[in-house]
Amino acid sequence: MSKFSKTARYLMLFAVVFAAVFIIIGAALILTVFGRDLGLAGRYALGVLLGCAASVIKVPIMEGNINKTLDMPPGQARVVAPAQFFARNLLVVAALVISVLFPQFFNLIGAVLGVLSLQFAAYSLKIFKVI
Repeated sequence: MSKFSKTARYLMLFAVVFAAVFIIIGAALILTVFGRDLGLAGRYALGVLLGCAASVIKVPIMEGNINKTLDMPPGQARVVAPAQFFARNLLVVAALVISVLFPQFFNLIGAVLGVLSLQFAAYSLKIFKVI
């Protein structure tokens, strides 16, 4: 088992933890500020889950891409790496577009926070020296 695999597992775990925190805090704020609007709180929670799912799915794909790129000659890796980066981020864009196209199910702010949960997880791993 490589060190990156352990890092990937921690990234996914921390992203889910941050998403759960975002859901709890956001739903509490929505229910407090907007007068117990359960529909908005539910859409917000689904948006966070959608964004977090896109981010978490990105991690193993990124791990595989990095391992493949490291095995390539440098010239080929310079061409392939940006294409892989673009493809991975299309997943995030798709999640955000889904939240925009289906506002009756997903809240865009929630989806953005769900996507950002991976970035918060990455910074937390470094700050808390987990890896």
